[in-house]
Amino acid sequence: MCYLYEIIWTISGVNNYTDITRLNVCGSLKTKFAGKLDSELALAAASAVYDMPILLVTYWHMIEWIRWTTLLTTALVDANLIPVFYFLSLVIPYGFIVSIIVVVMSQSGDLSACADE
Repeated sequence: MCYLYEIIWTISGVNNYTDITRLNVCGSLKTKFAGKLDSELALAAASAVYDMPILLVTYWHMIEWIRWTTLLTTALVDANLIPVFYFLSLVIPYGFIVSIIVVVMSQSGDLSACADE
């Protein structure tokens, strides 16, 4: 179940990172780029609103997916990958920190304004 959970969230993160809707100009960017919403600068600024939170969380889920893959491989193939599994457990504090950062980012600034739209 953990393996499936992590792969689904990894796929979702990659899907959202490449989605066209992250180029929508929203929040305070609308007033900043009024009249030139289709400019390269406006699209880059709009993309920057979502890029960092999506990347941070997707990296975490991807590493977690690799970690659970090593455990699954150990169980099914009888390869001793338990030390790798324990080493990759070092990513768990990163996941908690990233989760807190992304929640704080989502409640403030342009990310909050874009979520409301």
